[in-house]
Amino acid sequence: MTIPKAAFQFAPSDAPTEDPIWLYASEDKQVLILSRANDLRYMPIRALHQDAAGAVRFESTPFGPGLPLRFFEDENLAVQGGRETWLNSWHPETEWFHASHQTAYSDGIIALREQFFAARRCASPAVASQSDHPDSALLARFNQRRRRLAEPDFLIFANDHWNFNVRNFNPGGNHGSFLRASTHAVLLFAGGADTGVPRHQQVQEPYDSLSFVPTILDLMDMHAEAEKLPGRPIQEVLPGKPAGSSANITH
Repeated sequence: MTIPKAAFQFAPSDAPTEDPIWLYASEDKQVLILSRANDLRYMPIRALHQDAAGAVRFESTPFGPGLPLRFFEDENLAVQGGRETWLNSWHPETEWFHASHQTAYSDGIIALREQFFAARRCASPAVASQSDHPDSALLARFNQRRRRLAEPDFLIFANDHWNFNVRNFNPGGNHGSFLRASTHAVLLFAGGADTGVPRHQQVQEPYDSLSFVPTILDLMDMHAEAEKLPGRPIQEVLPGKPAGSSANITH
């Protein structure tokens, strides 16, 4: 769940610009996901609580196994140098994706941020201020409020090999979880010579499903519309880029 950032007292080096996301596995195994512009920080904590005055307090704890998303002990976490040093720093989303996409919880840290904050960014008045319509800012504020009212208060996921409601290949629920078995997918592009889509090679760069619509818009030469959306366009399939006819993506 998210907790208002105004309830915390962070050191300047850790201060987020968005509300922290609190991940809870037990009293001693908790994490705060901090967001600052495009950077993310994964902060291990314990014993988070709120006092009578509304202030949120917690105890810092060292990295170790059993924290939510289990990055520390995952042998597939792809980082340079010591993993504790890397995990203890701010990194852009792209670096997190490259580091974590082959771990057990795949792109979980990025997906959680998108789950709670993507709707706010897409509906922000700042985006609408670029429009010439006299009511654009008012409509954007209305849409932002409507989206925030529809945001989840908190999310609950089942452990691996458990399921809340249906029994199929997806662990965690009928729409899966952040476990890699639920996030791995294949995206195939097929078309004639006039599409400009390159042929015969695979794209090895990992992407998530937020890349799909911006890529399609770029292929249609609707670049301004693509730039307004979250997600990196799949550069390798765009005309004039080094190439592949299929891309492994996670979503």
